[in-house]
Amino acid sequence: MFIVDLAALLAVVTIIPECQSDGYSKLNYEVLLAYKCNGTEISDDERDSIVQAINDLRRRRYDCDLEELAKQKVSDCPMFRFPDPPSSHGMNIVAYIGTLNPLRSAFNGWHEQGEYVQIPITPDMIRTSKDFLNMVVGTSNGFGCYQSVCPDSDPASMFACVFQAPHRTTIDNDNNNHYYHYSEADNNHYYHYSEADNNYHY
Repeated sequence: MFIVDLAALLAVVTIIPECQSDGYSKLNYEVLLAYKCNGTEISDDERDSIVQAINDLRRRRYDCDLEELAKQKVSDCPMFRFPDPPSSHGMNIVAYIGTLNPLRSAFNGWHEQGEYVQIPITPDMIRTSKDFLNMVVGTSNGFGCYQSVCPDSDPASMFACVFQAPHRTTIDNDNNNHYYHYSEADNNHYYHYSEADNNYHY
């Protein structure tokens, strides 16, 4: 269902960088400007890769304020007790011991969760695929991510992304009870399913 070419997804692309303006991937933008985020453990090149990886699923805007929330969650490297998501936001978080690239490894795992998502969403899917659902939920437009290198461990790091929409914990997270479905047959568009009328909508 979901065959992900990570090399293509994480290719560096140029974007309009102001976090509160467009912030979407722009493949024909010629000059790479700074995002003007304050992170020190994540570069603008990595932000470009993150934008491309997420926008392959659903078009979103990179948000420096949400990056700051992600930084607050992982800057102290709480590897053995993951923090709760920020209030009213979704969050994906991973920890790695070793030399794995946390950005690539994280998105690889999150994309793979999409293989288990079907319509309608069930509580079991929320439990097994919540990171994927955080990336594609319809009410979320902004996101920001942060990587923290843990100084007191053998090579170790944490990576988190915070999303504008609430964390996916139950099937009724959305006020309108709509869920989003990826279809390869329709040129990667999203449809949503409404339990109110048992129908799909574009």
